[in-house]
Amino acid sequence: MNHRRRFLLAIVSVLVGLLTSSVETSGLRAQDVPAPVSLTIGLVLPPGEPEATNILRGAEIGAALARAETGQAVELRVRGSPGQWGTEGDDAVALALDAGVQALIAPTTGATVHLVEQVAGRARIPTVSLCADRSVTGARLPWVLRLVPDTATEARALLRGVHAAHPGPLPRRWAALVPEGRAGREAASDLRAAVTAVETTLVAVESVTTTATNLKPTLARLLQSRPEGVLLWLDPVLAGRWVRALREAGHAGLLAGPGRLAGPSFLSAAGPAAEGFFSTRPVLVAASHELRARFLERFRAQFGEESDPVAAAAADAVRLLVTVLRDAGGQPAFARFPLREPLAGLTGPLEFDPVGNRRVELEPVVARQGRFVPLP
Repeated sequence: MNHRRRFLLAIVSVLVGLLTSSVETSGLRAQDVPAPVSLTIGLVLPPGEPEATNILRGAEIGAALARAETGQAVELRVRGSPGQWGTEGDDAVALALDAGVQALIAPTTGATVHLVEQVAGRARIPTVSLCADRSVTGARLPWVLRLVPDTATEARALLRGVHAAHPGPLPRRWAALVPEGRAGREAASDLRAAVTAVETTLVAVESVTTTATNLKPTLARLLQSRPEGVLLWLDPVLAGRWVRALREAGHAGLLAGPGRLAGPSFLSAAGPAAEGFFSTRPVLVAASHELRARFLERFRAQFGEESDPVAAAAADAVRLLVTVLRDAGGQPAFARFPLREPLAGLTGPLEFDPVGNRRVELEPVVARQGRFVPLP
């Protein structure tokens, strides 16, 4: 797999190099190219992305809202096929080589995000990622942003909120369930950093598959560590299944997970076992409440159901990129970064540090009677 990935990255480098050379040898400088009539944003959604439907729906609503707010034509181009190299990376290459694509959105899965970043770095294409891995901004490219809080930051806010609301002695022994592969290793590393910061212990970390094949032995190992709480750093549907399994196996301790779980997909998958589950959500300002209300209303009208958190994040990604591209006019859009002023967003103010990390205040929430509410 490592050889395959290195081969893919080599191909990406060559193709993007050819793209850059073709622009330079044409005698046109970026600032000489007039601003296009339509703003075109590429969305990479590989087949393995667990929240592909929600991301696509949110991005579509975000594009529609941006059109209504600005009067600007906004086109969303989506690629999600495995491609000739057997990975998702060629989708990012294809979008980058398309002269009409001026910005990219990367999904929640870390492996795909890092391949998209390879393209964004070479082609200087503004990119917004929905992945929580801290490594997303490791390349320190100002025009590559992570719109969601990183895992370590969110886990610290979550654990502090849970501890503050927990009567009696603080729960010190936590276990974690993470995805298999690279995504799980990234999450486990970030969670270890988070629990250390709040003076707790991660007594066990178990990686799980998207199927139920390893459920029983994994569950047995996890419960043998006698955790007082379990962190479920998984996609919403998979997390919901594991919450049910933990409760059915007799785990009476605390259960908690990231903000991407604080929505209808997780609640539906977990059923009654979701009661008392802790998560987080962004603290909204007045402008965010208004934007969010418009988004939720349009989402319900178009899809007949409530929105998940990742859909709102995808909508904000589109709206942010539209704002940057409009402000850039005929100038290179990457030169607008780092962003100097916060932008209004439906997931809270869109503010980033110089290397693209989202600055956002989080509040802990808990599942009560089929919905998430703030902690008392």
